[in-house]
Amino acid sequence: MIFGHVALLGSTVFLSSLIFLYTSINEKGEVLKRDIMFVTMMLLSGLVCTRSKYYGELVLALFFLYVYSPGMFSKFNIKHVGILAAVIVMVIAVGWQKFQFYFIDGATEITRFDPEAIESFARPVLYFTGSLIMIDHFPFGSGLASFASYPSTKPYSWLYHEYGIDKVYGLSEAEPMFVCDAYYPLLAQFGVVGFALFIAFFVYICQVLKNQIRLEALRFKWYYIISSLIVCYVLIESIAGTVFAQSHGVLAMIFLGCICSDGMRMKHSKNVEVDEKLLKEKRYI
Repeated sequence: MIFGHVALLGSTVFLSSLIFLYTSINEKGEVLKRDIMFVTMMLLSGLVCTRSKYYGELVLALFFLYVYSPGMFSKFNIKHVGILAAVIVMVIAVGWQKFQFYFIDGATEITRFDPEAIESFARPVLYFTGSLIMIDHFPFGSGLASFASYPSTKPYSWLYHEYGIDKVYGLSEAEPMFVCDAYYPLLAQFGVVGFALFIAFFVYICQVLKNQIRLEALRFKWYYIISSLIVCYVLIESIAGTVFAQSHGVLAMIFLGCICSDGMRMKHSKNVEVDEKLLKEKRYI
């Protein structure tokens, strides 16, 4: 009743937990154990949203809070690789049922995937058609307000007719409620160039975070953890939602920008030193 949708409850709890963690970093760059426990309780309270996406985000959050340490993946180590593999498997496991529902079985009573009936599945159709549009409209895509976005329904885009998906439930002109149901298909509007820039942006963010964590100041560990969780959050949420076009997605990106800016400012501060030995060994991933 308050949030309008249970998924928004999960997003609110997750982002609020990260903001609380950020504000809990003291002047020494440390986060007290009691604050970490409080963040954990906040995250666990978000389980009431019952969204598989949130379950995956929770697994990643617990990993970063209790297992991750700077440098653990810088060199090949069977133990660390095993931990990373276990985390990936857990994220897939907690989200598999919903993935199967949306992308294999479909939101219908059909219990087995039928290639002939793919048009009965709105979200898989968006992904499949988006890929075709990227190929057919190489390299700059079909243009703004043409596919998988709300403006493409007012007026109704000609692309839905051209690719024969205007009769799919949720994508039709009369009932286009599922047109903007995922972010990644929307990238077809910008083509291969837009998709490449989308990837390049997050590669750049990861590089910024990687450079910051090379500083010996303890707070950069927490900057790295929080920023990594924000990146994971927006990428996971984009699978089945237009997070970048919604208020919680905008908040996440503003928060990410603030952390990166704060980190870059401190990086150039004379009060922050660099451990040259660790920098040379690149033990920060």
